[in-house]
Amino acid sequence: MRLFRPIRKNNEGAAIIEFAIVAPALFLVLVGFIELGLILFTTSVLEGATNVGARIGSTGYTTQNLDRSAYIINQINSLSGGFLNPALLQVSIASYTGFSVIGNPANSTGTTGGYGGNVVVYTVTYPWTLFTPLMGNLLGTGGVYTITAVALVRNEQF
Repeated sequence: MRLFRPIRKNNEGAAIIEFAIVAPALFLVLVGFIELGLILFTTSVLEGATNVGARIGSTGYTTQNLDRSAYIINQINSLSGGFLNPALLQVSIASYTGFSVIGNPANSTGTTGGYGGNVVVYTVTYPWTLFTPLMGNLLGTGGVYTITAVALVRNEQF
């Protein structure tokens, strides 16, 4: 025991050992906050562009050579500054006869254009690939977190 007494009283280097123990958890939390911020940014961009596309689509306005899905994808690309890959975006548009029958395929009109008063559901999804494999395991998604934005509008008479 006398042999280890000088080592127990010597505190030099204790800070580096403590840092080595705490650093992995600290960096995991830091990367998790950055990842969460990017996911929230992407969610905000998807929701904003979906709402703009739905609002424009409800009036019957169309741009040259663009359908509503392409218009929404262009809005997402411009709002994100090219941060998101447009090839991974999925836009689905479904039209229904009223709000009470949304989700019932039997009441779907099958089209979104030209029917005034129809309720149109715009859904945009984006598969976000997580940077850290541990975050994918915590979320249970296998490394991909699907971000979804939905907008409901009633078409105007056009």
